[in-house]
Amino acid sequence: MHGYTHIHPDGETWAAAADRYESVWWYRELGRPASAVIAGRPADQHPLALGIAALQRFFDTTPSTLICPGEQWTNAVLQRALELDLQLVGSYYLAVRDGDRFCWSQHVCAPYLDQPDAAWFDAGLPVVGYFRDFDIVRNAVEWFDRCLTAWQGQGATRFIDYRELAAALSRRLTVEERAGELHLHVTTVGRLDLVRPLRILVRPSHAMPFKIRASVNERQASLLVKGVTDGVANVELADS
Repeated sequence: MHGYTHIHPDGETWAAAADRYESVWWYRELGRPASAVIAGRPADQHPLALGIAALQRFFDTTPSTLICPGEQWTNAVLQRALELDLQLVGSYYLAVRDGDRFCWSQHVCAPYLDQPDAAWFDAGLPVVGYFRDFDIVRNAVEWFDRCLTAWQGQGATRFIDYRELAAALSRRLTVEERAGELHLHVTTVGRLDLVRPLRILVRPSHAMPFKIRASVNERQASLLVKGVTDGVANVELADS
């Protein structure tokens, strides 16, 4: 989600301003210059609340991630994002929700999509490739295809979106060994459904099992080991 209108929330003042098409500050909807206007509004008229309501109305979906226009925000905006159950904040770095706070990871970076480089993967963490809709308008879909192919050439092996990442991070995992069997405990924090089955890697201390017992939000399940690489078992968790 990118705010509500991307324009200063005082629409009348913006429309009357001589520099309304030149000054970038009119297009920082969640930045400090707009904070006084936002603070005087009811909670359901906050740009984030309006943006979420619009996405729910027109697309029947709830956003997982906030990307503030121009990467400008205030602490009050982040607090409102937490209250509205957003899970991630995307900027040049990535903020991940942990309970009632956002924790920033400076090792999850967001280079532009047309800047592939193997060095981005040095941390062993996800890399966010960002771009804008006008990139596709000006350069056509082939530009997007060329960028993804170039990232593959630099070491990318999977392509997911923010929602899939947020849903995966909302699963809290613990594993224990009892009577020679592995038991995986999964608890879901929040209400995001998995976009696709979540791949979980488990390294047993003894013989490799064919199945791993699992407790998923107190529902009992048995997960089939789908592959073994270097002594690590690969199982998949689905919501259904």
